[in-house]
Amino acid sequence: MMLKAKTLGENMLEGSGATSDNSSQEKAWSSLWKIGVPSKVKVFLWRLARHSLSTTDVLHHRNMSYVSACPLCGADDSWRHALVSCTMARCVWALS
Repeated sequence: MMLKAKTLGENMLEGSGATSDNSSQEKAWSSLWKIGVPSKVKVFLWRLARHSLSTTDVLHHRNMSYVSACPLCGADDSWRHALVSCTMARCVWALS
């Protein structure tokens, strides 16, 4: 469900079309909000799926930043880079 919502959000940013039937998505989102985890985890997952985490690529797309590169390592920034592939993210994951 999260991957599908993420893909739809990315397609919307790229200008690709999508279906207007949201009944299956509404059920999936309802089940997400009923999961027994802290609210901040639910909101983070929702923002991740809706492509609204404030990474520099999103800020650049919204004309809120001049560059779309990672401020820590200089690579192209994205949610995947910020959470998984950035050198600093790898260090944080290694410490946890």
